[in-house]
Amino acid sequence: MSTKAPSFTFGIEEEYHLVDSTTRDLAVAPRALLARLEDSVGSQVSTEFLRSQIEIGTKPLRSSRAARDELAHLRVTVVQAARAHGLSAHGALRIWTIKGGWIRRSPPHPVSRRLETIC
Repeated sequence: MSTKAPSFTFGIEEEYHLVDSTTRDLAVAPRALLARLEDSVGSQVSTEFLRSQIEIGTKPLRSSRAARDELAHLRVTVVQAARAHGLSAHGALRIWTIKGGWIRRSPPHPVSRRLETIC
């Protein structure tokens, strides 16, 4: 039996807070940082309601391997751009599961992981 690619596509979005690398305070995303990200990944990056927060999103994907590769590229791009402005990028991990007929959200990960350790 042959395995064929699924007929559906999916996308992944991740949100990060920008943090000043010296003071560890939340930092407003500088326009130059946003311009650098837009030059690198175009519309795959956007700002959020909170001015310290940015979002990345993959293009439509068909496989987990493509998702891994694209997320790695987007994460590295964000980390490098943030670092060039004296910032670091932090995300929080929450996992949704369906168990016993109910949707449950896990508690936030105890430590906000720096993207450098995820990439």
